[in-house]
Formats: sequence, structure tokens, C-alpha cells
Amino acid sequence: RKAFFLAREADVPSSAARAAIAMTTAVVGDHGQALLEWTRHAWVEIERGPEDREAAIEVAVTYAYGRSVVFDDEQTADALELATAVVGDVQPGDGAFVAFQLLKLASAWRQMDQPEAALWWAQRAGTLLDGVAAPDHPLYADVEEEIGRSLYLLDRCDEAMGHVDRALASYLRLGDPESLTQAALIREVSAECLHQMGRLEEAIAEYAHVLTWSESEPEITVPKLWAHLERARMMVALGRKADAEVEYEQALAIVDDRATEHWMRRRAREELAALRGEDDDQGRGSRESQHEDEHD
Repeated sequence: RKAFFLAREADVPSSAARAAIAMTTAVVGDHGQALLEWTRHAWVEIERGPEDREAAIEVAVTYAYGRSVVFDDEQTADALELATAVVGDVQPGDGAFVAFQLLKLASAWRQMDQPEAALWWAQRAGTLLDGVAAPDHPLYADVEEEIGRSLYLLDRCDEAMGHVDRALASYLRLGDPESLTQAALIREVSAECLHQMGRLEEAIAEYAHVLTWSESEPEITVPKLWAHLERARMMVALGRKADAEVEYEQALAIVDDRATEHWMRRRAREELAALRGEDDDQGRGSRESQHEDEHD
């Protein structure tokens, strides 16, 4: 915020625009109001200053990405189309910064359940990076991850696995906390693909890595809960009933008593009751809304 007002006082619109768009992520927890407000400030600065293609791309893409996370409406689709128009054709001066913006655009399309568009933008980011960066550039890990996730959503796990494996190897090589988090999250895609391909023991092992990582991130509960649920289901399929019960119990212990109706907790309770041959009246009463909860 201070940078924005300093840049305005100094009459440096491109810096003011970048500060404004940074504010949209700094205060993302307010359910989108700051996204709208600070994006308007950013566009005002873009329009009153000299042409700055990278700043315009950053504003348009960040707004589209932010909307895809916070909203799911026609205006978000319009924002994605605007970002596409602003990006346009790759320019000779485009470098890794623009490739990063293309990856954000790919992620935004994926958030909007458009994996085909996400795949196209991720591949375009990779092509741009090939021409401007060294082979070990850290952004390649994000390219591989985005391509892998998009292929997975397109039910093309046989193609996705190579990209997922390369993303995982790159994140582990980088080794910083953010990269290790990304490594754990991409393992979920690997596990789900292995599950689809019938390689259950390997999938169970991949989820074990997610659980090991989650021990250092106790505030992040959803990946841990999902890992226990998926491991339990695969153990049931393998006839390992006792092991599955342990996984279900661990899943139930994650969500605290104030969130007893969290859909994943409810699902774990129902599936554990079914495994034990017990009735779960509360669980049966919730099944009608289960599909809608999962979508949310």
C-alpha cells in the first residue's frame, strides 16, 4: 500500500500499477473485495502511464487468476478472455516473467474446470521458457506440474505421469519450503493417477509421502485428511480391513469437533461404519447433500 502511494506521488504509473496488483494478493482473505478495488486502481495507473506490456499482462492475469479462485461466474470468464487478449502473441522481449504469467493463466483456466485451455497455456509457457531460460530454471517445475495436472483432469494419466514425475524431481531438487510443499501436493496427482491405473500399493506409498510432509505443516489439514481417506479406500480394495480402519480413524481425528459436518469427515464416518457393518443414521441422513458438498 505504501509503495502504491509513493509511486503515485512520484508519478510512476507502472510501479503504482504493480503495487496495486500486489495488494490483491496481500489481502486475498477478504473474499474478493480487495481484488476488485485494487485491480481498478491498477488499471487506472496502466491507462494513464506510458505503455508497459508486462505490467498490463500482470494486472490482467492476476485479476483473472484471483477471480477464478474467489468467484465462479460470467465475469470471471470475461476476465479470462481479457487476459488472453492482453497477452496476445509472444513478443521478442518476453521472458521468464511472462512465462510465469502464462502459467497463472493456465491455473486460472483449470480452476474454472477448463483443463484443455489450461493445458494449452501451460504448454505455451513451456515453449516460451525454452527460448529464454536455462534448462534448470526453477519455473520448469511449475510448467511440468501444470501440464501434469491438466492431463490428469483430462483423464490422460498415462501422459500425465511423466510430467508429474519431472515436476516432483525438480521440486525436491530445489528443496526450499515452498518447493517441498509443491512436491507434496503434486504427489496427490501422482497417487490418484496410480490409483486409476490400478497400481494401488504404489498409490498408497505416494500418499504416505504426503502424510510425512503434513507433519511439518499441522495447519494444512485437507491434503492430510484426503490422503487418509484415499489410503483407507485402497486398503479396503486390497482386503486390508484392519489397516483401512486405522486410516479412517486417523482421518476422523483430524477435523476438530467444531467441524463435525465437514463433508470429508462425514464421508469417513459413513465408510468406516459400512466397513464395520454398523448403522450410521446421521451419515445416511446426510447423503442427499454429499455430492453438492464435494463439489464445493
